[in-house]
Amino acid sequence: MDCFHLTVGEKFDRDMPAESMSIVLNGGVPMLTFTYSVTVKDIAAFQEGSSSFALFSNSSILFFLFKIKGFLE
Repeated sequence: MDCFHLTVGEKFDRDMPAESMSIVLNGGVPMLTFTYSVTVKDIAAFQEGSSSFALFSNSSILFFLFKIKGFLE
């Protein structure tokens, strides 16, 4: 199983379109990656806000849905 090498303060270079989000499995652990700027308020909401999650399937595509109160609203 491949793992990413992550270092605090270094750029995590992924080939992703602008203004996108991706879930990457890193050694079996899901990691959310974003290509847009977040504010200090967004980070606090992500860490402390109430959240809900769901899975939705359409054709052969599986969607991971999430809502975090105060995050990117």
